[in-house]
Amino acid sequence: MTFSNEFRIKFHWNSYNSNLIYNLLFKNCINVKGNVLLCGISNINLYKKFIEEHKNEILTLYIVDDEPCKWYVESLKKYFKNIYFININTFVKNDNMPKFDYIIQNPPYSGDTHLKFFEAGLNILKKDGKMIIIEPSTWLIQLKEGKYTKENSLAVKLKKRINGHVNKVIIENYNIQFRTDQYMPFSITYIDKSNIYNKFNIIICGEKRIITSIEDINLIGSYNIIKSIFNKIKNYDVVENHRYIPNKSEKINGNYYCKSAGIISGAGSQLCAMFDPKRSKNSSEYIQQIANNINWGDNKHDLIFENQGVNKHLQNYTSVLFHRYKNSISSVPLHRYDRGKHETEFEAECITGTKQELENWKYYVFNNSLPLFINICMTIDQHNNSLPYVPWIVDKKYTDQEIYDMFGFTDEEIKLIETTIKKYERYSPWFKRYICGPSSVSDEEVQKFIDKLENA
Repeated sequence: MTFSNEFRIKFHWNSYNSNLIYNLLFKNCINVKGNVLLCGISNINLYKKFIEEHKNEILTLYIVDDEPCKWYVESLKKYFKNIYFININTFVKNDNMPKFDYIIQNPPYSGDTHLKFFEAGLNILKKDGKMIIIEPSTWLIQLKEGKYTKENSLAVKLKKRINGHVNKVIIENYNIQFRTDQYMPFSITYIDKSNIYNKFNIIICGEKRIITSIEDINLIGSYNIIKSIFNKIKNYDVVENHRYIPNKSEKINGNYYCKSAGIISGAGSQLCAMFDPKRSKNSSEYIQQIANNINWGDNKHDLIFENQGVNKHLQNYTSVLFHRYKNSISSVPLHRYDRGKHETEFEAECITGTKQELENWKYYVFNNSLPLFINICMTIDQHNNSLPYVPWIVDKKYTDQEIYDMFGFTDEEIKLIETTIKKYERYSPWFKRYICGPSSVSDEEVQKFIDKLENA
Protein backbone atom coordinates (compact mmCIF):
# COMPACT_ATOMS: atom_id res chain seq x y z
CA MET A 1 0.00 0.00 0.00
CA THR A 2 1.52 3.31 -1.05
CA PHE A 3 0.13 6.84 -0.79
CA SER A 4 2.71 8.84 -2.71
CA ASN A 5 0.46 10.34 -5.37
CA GLU A 6 -2.30 11.22 -2.95
CA PHE A 7 0.06 12.91 -0.53
CA ARG A 8 1.62 14.99 -3.27
CA ILE A 9 -1.87 16.22 -4.08
CA LYS A 10 -2.71 16.86 -0.42
CA PHE A 11 0.53 18.77 0.00
CA HIS A 12 -0.65 21.14 -2.74
CA TRP A 13 -4.17 21.39 -1.30
CA ASN A 14 -3.08 22.14 2.23
CA SER A 15 -1.06 25.16 1.14
CA TYR A 16 -4.45 26.86 0.67
CA ASN A 17 -5.94 25.76 3.98
CA SER A 18 -3.18 25.91 6.54
CA ASN A 19 -4.87 28.30 8.99
CA LEU A 20 -8.16 26.40 8.97
CA ILE A 21 -6.50 23.01 9.49
CA TYR A 22 -4.33 24.43 12.24
CA ASN A 23 -7.30 25.92 14.09
CA LEU A 24 -9.32 22.72 13.81
CA LEU A 25 -6.59 20.30 14.84
CA PHE A 26 -4.22 22.22 17.08
CA LYS A 27 -6.18 24.86 18.98
CA ASN A 28 -7.04 22.38 21.78
CA CYS A 29 -3.49 21.08 22.11
CA ILE A 30 -2.57 22.74 25.39
CA ASN A 31 0.40 21.52 27.45
CA VAL A 32 1.26 18.74 25.03
CA LYS A 33 3.98 16.50 26.45
CA GLY A 34 5.73 13.22 25.72
CA ASN A 35 5.69 11.55 22.31
CA VAL A 36 3.59 13.57 19.86
CA LEU A 37 2.75 12.39 16.33
CA LEU A 38 1.51 14.63 13.51
CA CYS A 39 0.18 12.70 10.54
CA GLY A 40 -0.59 14.04 7.08
CA ILE A 41 -0.39 17.77 7.83
CA SER A 42 1.95 18.14 4.84
CA ASN A 43 2.75 21.80 5.38
CA ILE A 44 6.07 23.04 6.71
CA ASN A 45 4.57 26.30 8.01
CA LEU A 46 2.11 24.38 10.17
CA TYR A 47 4.88 22.22 11.60
CA LYS A 48 6.95 25.34 12.34
CA LYS A 49 3.97 27.02 13.99
CA PHE A 50 3.32 23.98 16.16
CA ILE A 51 6.97 23.84 17.19
CA GLU A 52 7.00 27.55 18.01
CA GLU A 53 3.89 27.30 20.20
CA HIS A 54 5.20 24.23 22.08
CA LYS A 55 8.94 24.95 22.16
CA ASN A 56 8.95 25.24 25.95
CA GLU A 57 7.24 21.90 26.51
CA ILE A 58 9.01 18.59 26.94
CA LEU A 59 8.08 16.59 23.87
CA THR A 60 9.47 14.45 21.09
CA LEU A 61 7.83 15.16 17.73
CA TYR A 62 7.24 12.54 15.05
CA ILE A 63 6.10 13.56 11.55
CA VAL A 64 4.26 10.99 9.40
CA ASP A 65 4.30 11.91 5.73
CA ASP A 66 5.18 10.65 2.29
CA GLU A 67 8.84 10.18 1.33
CA PRO A 68 9.04 13.25 -0.97
CA CYS A 69 8.18 15.40 2.07
CA LYS A 70 11.11 14.06 4.12
CA TRP A 71 13.42 16.90 3.10
CA TYR A 72 11.32 19.63 4.70
CA VAL A 73 10.92 17.62 7.89
CA GLU A 74 14.71 17.36 8.08
CA SER A 75 14.95 21.13 7.60
CA LEU A 76 12.87 21.62 10.75
CA LYS A 77 15.68 20.25 12.91
CA LYS A 78 17.24 23.71 12.97
CA TYR A 79 14.15 24.82 14.87
CA PHE A 80 13.61 21.71 17.00
CA LYS A 81 16.08 18.89 17.63
CA ASN A 82 13.72 16.22 18.90
CA ILE A 83 11.95 15.68 15.62
CA TYR A 84 11.79 12.49 13.55
CA PHE A 85 10.37 11.52 10.17
CA ILE A 86 8.26 8.37 9.70
CA ASN A 87 7.33 7.04 6.29
CA ILE A 88 3.58 6.90 5.82
CA ASN A 89 3.54 3.19 4.92
CA THR A 90 5.55 2.33 8.02
CA PHE A 91 2.95 4.13 10.10
CA VAL A 92 0.00 2.23 8.62
CA LYS A 93 1.77 -1.10 9.12
CA ASN A 94 2.73 -0.17 12.71
CA ASP A 95 6.28 -1.43 12.07
CA ASN A 96 8.42 -0.82 15.18
CA MET A 97 6.38 2.23 16.18
CA PRO A 98 6.67 3.75 19.65
CA LYS A 99 3.59 4.53 21.76
CA PHE A 100 2.28 8.09 21.68
CA ASP A 101 0.79 10.48 24.20
CA TYR A 102 -0.81 12.67 21.55
CA ILE A 103 -1.71 11.98 17.90
CA ILE A 104 -3.08 14.54 15.45
CA GLN A 105 -4.17 13.24 12.04
CA ASN A 106 -5.25 14.68 8.70
CA PRO A 107 -5.02 11.44 6.67
CA PRO A 108 -5.82 10.80 2.99
CA TYR A 109 -9.55 11.13 2.33
CA SER A 110 -10.10 8.78 -0.62
CA GLY A 111 -12.21 5.68 -0.14
CA ASP A 112 -11.82 4.15 3.30
CA THR A 113 -8.11 4.93 3.53
CA HIS A 114 -8.70 7.32 6.42
CA LEU A 115 -10.13 4.46 8.50
CA LYS A 116 -6.87 2.53 8.17
CA PHE A 117 -5.06 5.57 9.52
CA PHE A 118 -7.59 5.86 12.34
CA GLU A 119 -6.94 2.23 13.29
CA ALA A 120 -3.18 2.67 13.04
CA GLY A 121 -3.35 5.69 15.33
CA LEU A 122 -5.37 3.83 17.97
CA ASN A 123 -2.91 0.93 17.84
CA ILE A 124 -0.01 3.16 18.90
CA LEU A 125 -1.88 5.48 21.25
CA LYS A 126 -0.98 5.06 24.93
CA LYS A 127 -3.58 3.88 27.43
CA ASP A 128 -4.07 7.46 28.60
CA GLY A 129 -3.30 9.09 25.23
CA LYS A 130 -5.30 11.60 23.19
CA MET A 131 -6.00 11.73 19.47
CA ILE A 132 -7.65 14.22 17.11
CA ILE A 133 -8.49 13.18 13.55
CA ILE A 134 -10.23 14.95 10.67
CA GLU A 135 -11.73 12.78 7.93
CA PRO A 136 -14.83 12.24 5.75
CA SER A 137 -17.78 11.64 8.08
CA THR A 138 -19.69 8.91 6.22
CA TRP A 139 -18.56 6.05 8.46
CA LEU A 140 -19.90 7.91 11.51
CA ILE A 141 -23.18 9.24 10.14
CA GLN A 142 -24.24 6.35 7.90
CA LEU A 143 -27.68 4.89 8.76
CA LYS A 144 -28.13 2.53 5.82
CA GLU A 145 -27.23 -1.12 6.40
CA GLY A 146 -24.05 -1.75 4.46
CA LYS A 147 -20.28 -1.80 4.70
CA TYR A 148 -20.19 0.72 7.56
CA THR A 149 -22.73 -1.18 9.69
CA LYS A 150 -21.66 -4.81 9.24
CA GLU A 151 -20.46 -6.34 12.49
CA ASN A 152 -17.07 -7.31 11.05
CA SER A 153 -16.46 -3.99 9.27
CA LEU A 154 -13.58 -1.74 10.24
CA ALA A 155 -16.02 1.12 10.91
CA VAL A 156 -17.96 -0.90 13.52
CA LYS A 157 -14.75 -2.14 15.14
CA LEU A 158 -13.43 1.43 15.41
CA LYS A 159 -16.67 2.67 16.97
CA LYS A 160 -16.41 -0.06 19.62
CA ARG A 161 -12.79 0.85 20.34
CA ILE A 162 -13.44 4.56 20.86
CA ASN A 163 -16.81 4.18 22.57
CA GLY A 164 -16.64 5.84 25.98
CA HIS A 165 -13.47 7.77 25.09
CA VAL A 166 -14.95 10.33 22.69
CA ASN A 167 -14.94 13.82 24.13
CA LYS A 168 -16.39 15.73 21.17
CA VAL A 169 -17.24 15.34 17.48
CA ILE A 170 -17.66 18.19 15.01
CA ILE A 171 -19.35 17.50 11.66
CA GLU A 172 -19.14 20.30 9.12
CA ASN A 173 -19.02 20.99 5.39
CA TYR A 174 -15.42 22.10 4.86
CA ASN A 175 -15.29 21.20 1.16
CA ILE A 176 -14.95 24.80 0.04
CA GLN A 177 -12.19 25.59 2.52
CA PHE A 178 -10.27 22.37 1.87
CA ARG A 179 -10.69 22.51 -1.94
CA THR A 180 -11.99 18.94 -1.84
CA ASP A 181 -14.77 17.17 -3.73
CA GLN A 182 -16.18 14.97 -0.98
CA TYR A 183 -19.89 14.16 -1.24
CA MET A 184 -20.31 14.39 2.51
CA PRO A 185 -19.25 16.69 5.34
CA PHE A 186 -16.08 16.20 7.37
CA SER A 187 -15.83 15.01 10.95
CA ILE A 188 -13.29 16.00 13.59
CA THR A 189 -13.19 13.43 16.38
CA TYR A 190 -11.59 14.18 19.75
CA ILE A 191 -10.54 11.05 21.66
CA ASP A 192 -9.26 11.00 25.24
CA LYS A 193 -8.38 7.53 26.53
CA SER A 194 -7.53 8.91 29.97
CA ASN A 195 -11.25 9.48 30.68
CA ILE A 196 -14.53 7.61 30.40
CA TYR A 197 -17.35 9.73 28.97
CA ASN A 198 -20.98 8.77 29.54
CA LYS A 199 -22.04 11.90 27.65
CA PHE A 200 -20.22 13.87 25.00
CA ASN A 201 -20.72 16.85 22.74
CA ILE A 202 -21.55 16.72 19.06
CA ILE A 203 -21.85 19.74 16.78
CA ILE A 204 -23.39 19.16 13.34
CA CYS A 205 -23.34 22.17 11.03
CA GLY A 206 -23.78 24.48 14.03
CA GLU A 207 -26.41 22.29 15.73
CA LYS A 208 -25.29 21.34 19.25
CA ARG A 209 -26.31 18.11 20.92
CA ILE A 210 -25.27 16.23 24.04
CA ILE A 211 -25.53 12.51 23.36
CA THR A 212 -24.89 9.29 25.23
CA SER A 213 -24.43 6.84 22.33
CA ILE A 214 -21.93 6.90 19.52
CA GLU A 215 -24.75 5.70 17.24
CA ASP A 216 -26.45 9.07 17.69
CA ILE A 217 -23.67 10.72 15.67
CA ASN A 218 -25.77 11.19 12.56
CA LEU A 219 -27.51 13.99 10.69
CA ILE A 220 -31.02 13.05 11.84
CA GLY A 221 -31.27 12.38 15.59
CA SER A 222 -31.74 9.52 18.04
CA TYR A 223 -30.61 6.26 16.46
CA ASN A 224 -33.07 4.25 18.56
CA ILE A 225 -36.01 6.30 17.28
CA ILE A 226 -34.81 6.02 13.67
CA LYS A 227 -34.32 2.28 14.08
CA SER A 228 -37.79 1.92 15.58
CA ILE A 229 -39.34 3.70 12.58
CA PHE A 230 -37.55 1.41 10.14
CA ASN A 231 -38.37 -1.70 12.15
CA LYS A 232 -42.06 -0.84 11.83
CA ILE A 233 -41.91 -0.51 8.03
CA LYS A 234 -39.32 -3.15 7.13
CA ASN A 235 -41.77 -5.97 6.39
CA TYR A 236 -43.99 -3.88 4.14
CA ASP A 237 -43.81 -4.23 0.35
CA VAL A 238 -41.30 -1.65 -0.95
CA VAL A 239 -40.89 0.46 -4.08
CA GLU A 240 -37.80 -1.57 -5.07
CA ASN A 241 -40.07 -4.53 -5.86
CA HIS A 242 -41.96 -2.49 -8.47
CA ARG A 243 -39.02 -1.28 -10.48
CA TYR A 244 -38.34 -2.08 -14.13
CA ILE A 245 -34.61 -2.37 -14.86
CA PRO A 246 -33.62 -2.43 -18.56
CA ASN A 247 -31.97 -5.69 -19.65
CA LYS A 248 -32.73 -7.27 -16.28
CA SER A 249 -36.51 -7.13 -15.97
CA GLU A 250 -39.16 -8.48 -18.27
CA LYS A 251 -40.65 -6.01 -20.71
CA ILE A 252 -43.56 -3.99 -19.48
CA ASN A 253 -46.78 -5.27 -21.00
CA GLY A 254 -49.87 -3.30 -21.89
CA ASN A 255 -51.52 -3.84 -18.50
CA TYR A 256 -48.84 -1.93 -16.63
CA TYR A 257 -47.62 1.64 -16.81
CA CYS A 258 -44.33 3.21 -15.85
CA LYS A 259 -42.83 6.33 -14.36
CA SER A 260 -39.22 7.26 -13.59
CA ALA A 261 -37.83 5.59 -10.47
CA GLY A 262 -35.37 8.37 -9.81
CA ILE A 263 -37.71 10.66 -7.97
CA ILE A 264 -37.05 9.05 -4.58
CA SER A 265 -33.94 7.03 -5.19
CA GLY A 266 -30.74 8.74 -5.86
CA ALA A 267 -28.07 11.01 -4.59
CA GLY A 268 -30.41 12.36 -1.97
CA SER A 269 -29.36 14.75 0.71
CA GLN A 270 -25.69 14.40 -0.18
CA LEU A 271 -26.12 16.93 -2.96
CA CYS A 272 -26.06 19.35 -0.04
CA ALA A 273 -22.46 18.54 0.76
CA MET A 274 -20.88 20.32 -2.17
CA PHE A 275 -21.16 23.01 -4.75
CA ASP A 276 -19.76 23.09 -8.26
CA PRO A 277 -17.06 25.75 -8.65
CA LYS A 278 -17.33 25.51 -12.44
CA ARG A 279 -20.91 26.74 -12.34
CA SER A 280 -20.78 29.49 -9.73
CA LYS A 281 -18.35 31.57 -7.76
CA ASN A 282 -19.47 30.33 -4.38
CA SER A 283 -22.01 28.07 -2.78
CA SER A 284 -24.39 30.88 -1.77
CA GLU A 285 -24.77 31.83 -5.40
CA TYR A 286 -25.12 28.17 -6.26
CA ILE A 287 -28.07 27.51 -4.00
CA GLN A 288 -29.78 30.65 -5.28
CA GLN A 289 -29.10 29.53 -8.84
CA ILE A 290 -30.80 26.21 -8.12
CA ALA A 291 -33.80 27.88 -6.53
CA ASN A 292 -34.22 30.32 -9.43
CA ASN A 293 -33.74 27.94 -12.34
CA ILE A 294 -35.58 24.78 -11.37
CA ASN A 295 -39.32 24.44 -11.65
CA TRP A 296 -40.26 23.17 -8.23
CA GLY A 297 -43.78 22.23 -9.20
CA ASP A 298 -46.70 22.07 -6.81
CA ASN A 299 -45.23 19.70 -4.25
CA LYS A 300 -45.28 20.92 -0.67
CA HIS A 301 -41.87 19.46 0.14
CA ASP A 302 -38.81 21.29 -1.06
CA LEU A 303 -36.49 18.31 -1.38
CA ILE A 304 -37.37 15.67 -3.92
CA PHE A 305 -34.31 14.02 -5.36
CA GLU A 306 -33.45 12.35 -8.61
CA ASN A 307 -30.54 10.14 -9.55
CA GLN A 308 -29.66 9.87 -13.23
CA GLY A 309 -27.06 7.23 -12.45
CA VAL A 310 -24.19 9.65 -13.05
CA ASN A 311 -22.50 10.47 -9.75
CA LYS A 312 -18.98 10.92 -11.06
CA HIS A 313 -18.57 14.69 -10.92
CA LEU A 314 -20.11 17.65 -9.19
CA GLN A 315 -21.55 19.12 -12.36
CA ASN A 316 -24.28 16.48 -12.21
CA TYR A 317 -25.65 17.84 -8.99
CA THR A 318 -27.70 20.64 -10.51
CA SER A 319 -29.83 17.98 -12.17
CA VAL A 320 -30.59 15.88 -9.08
CA LEU A 321 -32.63 18.36 -7.09
CA PHE A 322 -35.90 17.91 -8.93
CA HIS A 323 -37.53 15.33 -11.13
CA ARG A 324 -36.79 16.44 -14.69
CA TYR A 325 -38.01 13.44 -16.65
CA LYS A 326 -41.38 13.48 -18.36
CA ASN A 327 -43.95 13.66 -15.62
CA SER A 328 -46.55 11.72 -17.56
CA ILE A 329 -47.37 8.08 -16.91
CA SER A 330 -46.65 5.89 -19.92
CA SER A 331 -47.63 2.39 -21.06
CA VAL A 332 -44.19 1.89 -22.63
CA PRO A 333 -40.75 2.14 -20.96
CA LEU A 334 -39.39 5.66 -20.74
CA HIS A 335 -36.08 6.58 -22.31
CA ARG A 336 -33.21 8.09 -20.42
CA TYR A 337 -32.51 11.77 -20.63
CA ASP A 338 -29.05 13.20 -21.14
CA ARG A 339 -28.85 15.50 -18.09
CA GLY A 340 -32.41 16.59 -18.64
CA LYS A 341 -31.86 17.87 -22.18
CA HIS A 342 -32.97 15.20 -24.61
CA GLU A 343 -33.97 11.56 -24.87
CA THR A 344 -31.37 8.90 -25.57
CA GLU A 345 -31.77 5.53 -27.24
CA PHE A 346 -31.43 3.81 -23.86
CA GLU A 347 -34.39 2.91 -21.69
CA ALA A 348 -34.62 4.36 -18.19
CA GLU A 349 -35.26 2.54 -14.96
CA CYS A 350 -38.95 2.91 -14.16
CA ILE A 351 -41.46 2.32 -11.42
CA THR A 352 -44.23 0.10 -12.81
CA GLY A 353 -47.81 -0.55 -11.80
CA THR A 354 -51.37 0.03 -12.85
CA LYS A 355 -52.19 3.55 -13.93
CA GLN A 356 -54.10 4.19 -10.69
CA GLU A 357 -51.25 2.81 -8.57
CA LEU A 358 -48.81 5.17 -10.21
CA GLU A 359 -51.12 8.14 -9.79
CA ASN A 360 -51.33 7.26 -6.09
CA TRP A 361 -47.57 6.73 -5.94
CA LYS A 362 -46.98 10.14 -7.48
CA TYR A 363 -49.27 11.71 -4.87
CA TYR A 364 -47.52 9.74 -2.10
CA VAL A 365 -44.05 10.92 -3.08
CA PHE A 366 -44.99 14.58 -3.45
CA ASN A 367 -47.42 14.94 -0.56
CA ASN A 368 -46.53 12.52 2.23
CA SER A 369 -43.75 12.94 4.75
CA LEU A 370 -42.67 9.32 5.23
CA PRO A 371 -40.98 8.66 1.83
CA LEU A 372 -39.09 11.93 2.04
CA PHE A 373 -37.89 11.18 5.57
CA ILE A 374 -36.72 7.72 4.51
CA ASN A 375 -34.89 9.17 1.52
CA ILE A 376 -33.04 11.67 3.68
CA CYS A 377 -32.01 8.95 6.14
CA MET A 378 -30.93 6.41 3.53
CA THR A 379 -29.01 8.61 1.10
CA ILE A 380 -26.33 10.10 3.32
CA ASP A 381 -23.72 8.53 1.04
CA GLN A 382 -24.04 9.36 -2.67
CA HIS A 383 -23.89 5.65 -3.62
CA ASN A 384 -27.02 4.70 -1.70
CA ASN A 385 -30.64 4.73 -2.76
CA SER A 386 -33.83 4.55 -0.74
CA LEU A 387 -35.99 2.36 -2.98
CA PRO A 388 -35.49 -0.80 -0.85
CA TYR A 389 -36.78 1.08 2.21
CA VAL A 390 -39.76 3.13 0.97
CA PRO A 391 -43.12 1.32 1.51
CA TRP A 392 -45.24 0.80 -1.61
CA ILE A 393 -48.40 2.56 -0.37
CA VAL A 394 -50.47 2.97 -3.53
CA ASP A 395 -53.95 1.53 -2.94
CA LYS A 396 -55.27 5.06 -2.35
CA LYS A 397 -54.14 8.61 -1.58
CA TYR A 398 -53.29 8.74 2.12
CA THR A 399 -52.88 11.61 4.56
CA ASP A 400 -49.78 11.70 6.75
CA GLN A 401 -51.84 10.83 9.81
CA GLU A 402 -53.33 7.79 8.09
CA ILE A 403 -49.81 6.56 7.28
CA TYR A 404 -48.64 7.22 10.83
CA ASP A 405 -51.60 5.23 12.16
CA MET A 406 -50.96 2.43 9.65
CA PHE A 407 -47.50 1.80 11.12
CA GLY A 408 -48.30 2.72 14.69
CA PHE A 409 -45.73 5.50 14.93
CA THR A 410 -45.41 7.10 18.35
CA ASP A 411 -45.58 10.85 18.96
CA GLU A 412 -41.80 10.81 19.37
CA GLU A 413 -41.32 9.11 16.00
CA ILE A 414 -43.76 11.46 14.24
CA LYS A 415 -41.95 14.48 15.68
CA LEU A 416 -38.60 13.20 14.38
CA ILE A 417 -40.04 12.65 10.89
CA GLU A 418 -41.60 16.08 10.68
CA THR A 419 -38.75 18.07 12.26
CA THR A 420 -36.23 16.34 9.99
CA ILE A 421 -38.15 17.42 6.90
CA LYS A 422 -38.34 21.00 8.17
CA LYS A 423 -34.62 20.93 8.90
CA TYR A 424 -33.89 19.88 5.32
CA GLU A 425 -36.10 22.47 3.65
CA ARG A 426 -33.94 24.34 1.21
CA TYR A 427 -34.28 27.74 2.89
CA SER A 428 -33.73 26.59 6.47
CA PRO A 429 -30.58 27.94 8.21
CA TRP A 430 -29.38 24.40 8.97
CA PHE A 431 -29.78 23.27 5.37
CA LYS A 432 -27.99 26.32 4.01
CA ARG A 433 -25.15 25.72 6.47
CA TYR A 434 -25.00 22.08 5.37
CA ILE A 435 -24.73 23.13 1.73
CA CYS A 436 -22.57 26.22 1.98
CA GLY A 437 -20.39 25.58 5.01
CA PRO A 438 -19.69 27.50 8.23
CA SER A 439 -19.17 30.87 6.57
CA SER A 440 -22.78 30.99 5.33
CA VAL A 441 -24.81 30.82 8.55
CA SER A 442 -23.67 31.45 12.13
CA ASP A 443 -23.79 28.85 14.91
CA GLU A 444 -26.25 31.08 16.77
CA GLU A 445 -28.67 31.29 13.83
CA VAL A 446 -28.58 27.51 13.33
CA GLN A 447 -29.11 26.76 17.01
CA LYS A 448 -31.99 29.23 17.27
CA PHE A 449 -33.66 27.48 14.33
CA ILE A 450 -33.09 24.00 15.82
CA ASP A 451 -34.42 25.08 19.24
CA LYS A 452 -37.54 26.44 17.60
CA LEU A 453 -38.08 23.12 15.82
CA GLU A 454 -37.58 21.13 19.01
CA ASN A 455 -40.01 23.29 20.97
CA ALA A 456 -42.71 23.43 18.31
